Amino acid sequence: GTAAATPDQATIQTGVSSEAKTAREALTKNSDAMNEVISELKVAGVDAKDIQTSQFNIEPIHTYPKEGQPPVVTGYRAHNMVNVKVRNLDKLGEVLDQLVAAGANQMGGISFDVSKTETLKDEARKDAMANALRRAKLLAAASGAEVGEVMQISEEVSYTGPQPVVF
Repeated sequence: GTAAATPDQATIQTGVSSEAKTAREALTKNSDAMNEVISELKVAGVDAKDIQTSQFNIEPIHTYPKEGQPPVVTGYRAHNMVNVKVRNLDKLGEVLDQLVAAGANQMGGISFDVSKTETLKDEARKDAMANALRRAKLLAAASGAEVGEVMQISEEVSYTGPQPVVF
């Protein structure tokens, strides 16, 4: 059995990177900027449950004063990334615009998905079982045998993703 569907939702990986002289200042700047981004997402109609932190770190920024000398910490960078699920693809462009306007300066990409994936898979499984039983009965009849109990069921799942259209 097979299932195919047009994506109806997207997940954006986005966030804020902030730099400052101290780790505390970088964290404060980053938190303020990220709060603004999250606030704008909510204004755009994204539910709080659809905004999840995916990565957070603070790292020192090093400079190398002269060859042969050890690096010097000159500041800190705070990095906060979130995954944002957009359930209405008609609003995807608007959400992206609002993210950038709100201060998001990191974009990790956009992935597309189908909200009813499991329902589609279940229908494909039913079709596969009906097809397997039809074939088993055909082969059994052709060989003069009968179909007995199911001995084994296995499932192979593959995902091909969107395919480009060639003109």
